[in-house]
Amino acid sequence: MLNRISLDIIANYRNKLIDENEIDKGKSSILIVVGRNDTGELEAQIRGSKHAWDIRILSTDSLIRLLKIKESLSDESTAQKISIALRPYEFTKVDQLIDLLFLAIKDVEVEEKADEFIDEPKVVSSGKGEKEKKFTPVSFHEPVLEKVRAKLKLNFIKNSKSSYFSTDGTTGLVISISKQHPAFNSQFDARFWFAFHPHQDLFLEKYKTSFACYGCGNENNIFVMPFVFLKSKLPDMRETKTSDREYKHIVIYRKEERYFLRTNIDDKEHYDELSQYRI
Repeated sequence: MLNRISLDIIANYRNKLIDENEIDKGKSSILIVVGRNDTGELEAQIRGSKHAWDIRILSTDSLIRLLKIKESLSDESTAQKISIALRPYEFTKVDQLIDLLFLAIKDVEVEEKADEFIDEPKVVSSGKGEKEKKFTPVSFHEPVLEKVRAKLKLNFIKNSKSSYFSTDGTTGLVISISKQHPAFNSQFDARFWFAFHPHQDLFLEKYKTSFACYGCGNENNIFVMPFVFLKSKLPDMRETKTSDREYKHIVIYRKEERYFLRTNIDDKEHYDELSQYRI
């Protein structure tokens, strides 16, 4: 069992920060992180104290699991909303908790569905004589990140599923990857498609320096574009808007060993060669 601790001392630390205008009383609370599960005595101590509405307990195991969930999400705002689970709320009505679960599931589904309409389906047997479509995801984020680290000479911390920031806080990075698709254009050999979301735009805007990185097919074909360059091209890119998702279509074409970013200007396709951004 955990020994009794002085909740008054912990509460006074918070009160001091409030008095010094370091934190807002209405937007702050106390979270005690413990490295063990037998917390019954501590829970009872908190429930029976005047601090019951200001303090919550979380195990290190659950904290690590929550961090993994955060890193699997694409939209940073979703992760921020889920942090409500760490705050002292009395969930007599559980609608808010259900909303949090829905947000997390929706975040993952939107990212997965964004690529479905352009992916090449594989037809597989369902075992009942029926045929159904199956989509094969690609994943080589880590090798891409390592090459970007070496190129920029910076270390990065993972912020979400696809976003990172440098340890010195100066640089933001978004990494997206795509499998190879048929070109559907006789001028080119192949095409690579990515979704660029509003939350990625907001994330990159926060940093003095930021980059959008695209891995085309594998970790050997990587393009690191300054966000100022990509931002200038976004108005001329096709866009998808529905009730539950919104994103720009980033399309990169390959002709032999040359790669081109497609935009649409006055209903005509335009191509910017990307050789200067290849690493």
